[in-house]
Amino acid sequence: MKSVFNEEINREKILKPIHAKIITVEGIDGSGKTTLVESCVSKFSNLGYKVKQFQTSSDFNCFWDVVNKGVANKSIDRNMNQMFHNVAFLTYLKTLFIDELNNNDFVIGDWYIYGKMLLSELYTNDPNCTSKKLIANELTMSKIFLPDFSFYLDISPEEALKRIKKRKGIPEEKESLEMLRAASKLWKRYLSEYNIQILNGNFSTQELTDDIISRVLKVVKK
Repeated sequence: MKSVFNEEINREKILKPIHAKIITVEGIDGSGKTTLVESCVSKFSNLGYKVKQFQTSSDFNCFWDVVNKGVANKSIDRNMNQMFHNVAFLTYLKTLFIDELNNNDFVIGDWYIYGKMLLSELYTNDPNCTSKKLIANELTMSKIFLPDFSFYLDISPEEALKRIKKRKGIPEEKESLEMLRAASKLWKRYLSEYNIQILNGNFSTQELTDDIISRVLKVVKK
């Protein structure tokens, strides 16, 4: 992935007039975002659509090993760490992501624009942190591809923590009940600011998948 990024980053990317619809799944850790995204990708594919699960991870950035070392030895603080994440994210959107949009009917993933801003605010405990402003400014200037459909998995922090413990045993610091509650509270504000559809996170993955597919195709097929 790193070598692909280095080869592609300086090539001009032009978005085709007809391109993929962007679907995002948001929610707190443990809500089932990744599982639902993978299920939707599989279902769309089975229906005959070209679909791609987009990865907003910063791991494609060739300098990420350096950033990780800086975080480990605490020479990079949380705000700077989020800044690096968001710079990598924006770079991805303007390079490799355009290819994904041009070559598919749908691209689906989690932690997209709104999630990136929320994580910046959550991890720095500052609603005006520079890492969040970086994304927000790009959004205000319409330089970011807006999602065509955004869904929020609504689940209680307590239930999310149970799922995390069941999946991996000991939760990470960012998955503590305190952090999950803080994230849930922040999401409630973001839901009122942006056009994000709320889904009941207690439903089964199959039920949620069918619900998303139905909502998306109802609009797309008009």
